Amino acid sequence: MGLELKIDKCCCLFNLRDGSLSIGLTLLITSLLNFFANLIALIIHGSGGSVPHGFITGGIFGNFITMAGGSMESLLVGLLVINLASAIIHALLVYGVYGNRKDFVLIWLILFGLMLLFFLITVIVNIGMLISSTFGYTVVQLLILAVLIYWWLVVYCYRSG
Repeated sequence: MGLELKIDKCCCLFNLRDGSLSIGLTLLITSLLNFFANLIALIIHGSGGSVPHGFITGGIFGNFITMAGGSMESLLVGLLVINLASAIIHALLVYGVYGNRKDFVLIWLILFGLMLLFFLITVIVNIGMLISSTFGYTVVQLLILAVLIYWWLVVYCYRSG
């Protein structure tokens, strides 16, 4: 007798299919917006302009590149690759839910699960090394992680149901 997880609604409002589709679209749009923001930052930086640090949507990844002594170009190119890969992964979820292709949903569950694991590790390292400059930044990271784990569980229950 194993542990059985049962979520019937997404956000106490939507059925699991609609919730999973909304999650996929939200993550896809966010990844694409981050991609274009970082592309603009790369163009500005390449033309000699200065890019405000808050403009770059690198978060923890940006902190690690900076600590490793990486250049702004390597940070931005790395972020572009990550954002594009994320968009492709989230498009798999949207396609899987919309087309009722649960095999694509499974691929998303595995890949997004790995992304969550990486995010969890980086948050722990961030807390341990005191990379973040404020307590509030760490709290926001933990809240985002909690929401993303909940979304993963919603999609998992959709696929299982």
